[in-house]
Formats: sequence, C-alpha cells, structure tokens
Amino acid sequence: MPVEIEQFMCRTDNFGVLVHDPNSGQTAIIDAPEEAPILAAIKRTGWTPT
Repeated sequence: MPVEIEQFMCRTDNFGVLVHDPNSGQTAIIDAPEEAPILAAIKRTGWTPT
C-alpha cells in the first residue's frame, strides 16, 4: 500500500513528517515538536490527522 509523505522544517535543526494513506484517508504526524509548522503542512496538503 503506497503512502504519501510531506516533510517540513521544525525549529532550525529538525524535520517533521506527515505520512498519508490515500486509500483510508488516515494521516500520521511524526517527530514534529512545533505546532505552527504542523498546521502549515496540514493546510498545504489538505490532509486531516487521525
């Protein structure tokens, strides 16, 4: 089952990742220590975290 991945910067030395399964619509947020970059990535992709 293929997934879609969106990587984004957090702080100055870290990356967060959204992992999205288009078949189920589920999205996981991984290693994201800041709220603002998460919200920007969610808005950019249109995915809803589950």
